[in-house]
Amino acid sequence: ALEWSIREEVGMAEIDVQQTRDGRLIVLHDTDFQRVAGLNQKVWETDYATVRTLDAGYHFSAEFAGERIPTLDEILEAAKGKIELMIELKATGHETDLVPQTIERIQAAGMEEQCVIASMDPDLLRQSKELAPRINTVYITVMAFSERYDLPYVDGYSVETGFLTAELVATLQTDGKKVYAWTANSDASMLKIIRMGTDGLVTDNPPLAEFFLNVTDRNYFLDSLTDLLYPAADGK
Repeated sequence: ALEWSIREEVGMAEIDVQQTRDGRLIVLHDTDFQRVAGLNQKVWETDYATVRTLDAGYHFSAEFAGERIPTLDEILEAAKGKIELMIELKATGHETDLVPQTIERIQAAGMEEQCVIASMDPDLLRQSKELAPRINTVYITVMAFSERYDLPYVDGYSVETGFLTAELVATLQTDGKKVYAWTANSDASMLKIIRMGTDGLVTDNPPLAEFFLNVTDRNYFLDSLTDLLYPAADGK
């Protein structure tokens, strides 16, 4: 997926980082290996030696059989100088020094300006900003609450598309925060995000997002204004 994103010149790739039982940082979305590799075992219960034996590609396509679950170091090496990374830290309650280890790997790769640390756990973001002020942080949330708009250790917010509003985007951006929205895979969700002027959208379909971003014969601001003033026009 990362190699494809680089070939397609996608602006940023989001990855999920977790710790194995012996403290290795691997890139995996799920908290267990059942869906991607057929092993019904939690990440934090599994040693890296076992993780390295798993085939994470065969279930998707025979073309990807033998694909291994990568480490954070491997992803950083593959991405350096080619694509920005939003690194989501998955808080499971079983991690040990997850933030310091992640920061150390990013700094060792010399990629502080190329990476963003994201999480649904604001405490991890606070730790990250204290350890590495140069690395931007993003708070991932289903909805943004007013009392959390101005967290000093958060540089941006990634909000679930259903709860995204123009007022929210304007408020956060006025406070100097970046605004992203997730996960946009339909025409309607992408158009909504683009019309609201967010700083980025999270999608599983970058080519479709690129198409809408590059359309030049539509004025999305005027479309949004028309929809607001004349709701009936939507059905014409």
